[in-house]
Amino acid sequence: MANIISRSMVSRYQRCQTAGFFAHRISLKSKGSKTQVALTRGVEGHKALENYYLTKQAGGTKDECLQAALKSLDQSIKENSEMVDEFTQLKKIMPYYVALYWDEPWEVVEVEKQYGTFLDNSTVEYGMRLDLLMRNTKTGDLVIHDAKFIYNFITDDEWKLDSQLPLYIHTLRKNGVDVKYAILNQIRYRELAEFAKYEEWQRNPTQYFKDHPRLKTAPPQPDLEKLFKRTVVKFKPEMIENFVRKFVQGQRMVEGLHSMPENEQLLNSTMALDKMVCGKCAFKPLCRDIINNRPWKRTANILYTRSDYGYTESAVEDV
Repeated sequence: MANIISRSMVSRYQRCQTAGFFAHRISLKSKGSKTQVALTRGVEGHKALENYYLTKQAGGTKDECLQAALKSLDQSIKENSEMVDEFTQLKKIMPYYVALYWDEPWEVVEVEKQYGTFLDNSTVEYGMRLDLLMRNTKTGDLVIHDAKFIYNFITDDEWKLDSQLPLYIHTLRKNGVDVKYAILNQIRYRELAEFAKYEEWQRNPTQYFKDHPRLKTAPPQPDLEKLFKRTVVKFKPEMIENFVRKFVQGQRMVEGLHSMPENEQLLNSTMALDKMVCGKCAFKPLCRDIINNRPWKRTANILYTRSDYGYTESAVEDV
């Protein structure tokens, strides 16, 4: 059976081979770091969108689709009680998302479907899970929609050197799906003052004017473009080929490391040892142990648990 090496695995190993070992060879995850919070928010946010679009694909009404998403987030709160605030905030912005995009000219074709392809040989397979495949009802074009739950919008400079969507386009075309381009479906999770003020007025207009006696009119409806942004992403064929070629080099590196016994891989893995890479890394305590010749497995048992994500879930690092 071929090895399945995803983009997130390659990206992690390219940043730091030691972190890659902890995350993907022995499957550790932190019990509560900021990194894990962001990861969980992305996973559960994607589940909410999955339920929304599955309901829409089945012919659900606008309210039924919204309720499917909100019910999913309620379940997320039950399963992650330490993240009530994060998921409550997503519940607050979901009605805005539905209001903005409900009448868009897109037909839902596929939701959260898994794809794979061999990029250059028969030993390493690239695996991915697609958020949405949509058909433009005006042009008939098949288009990838990839959701991102982010604090600030992704810039053009950032996505133009990101391999995720070129690899998605390449993989779907290899599977016989004639996708034309991709769309970054960006959803900001940061709190914005104008939304908080508008929601305060909506809850109780009378109390709002009592609390703000100098104000004589209702606050304006918030600008939804500050919360949501869709960016059309297109690549020339030669650019996609170059992204694939560079990615395959990373796959080969990961394959070589995973061919070693675990102890040998850790011994031979590079460590970034750089404040930009290590600063927010969830595995920093383990690396400190290694540098100080302390038994890292004891720390691992205290601060980490086994990740239940297989490769099909590894794309959550891109949310």
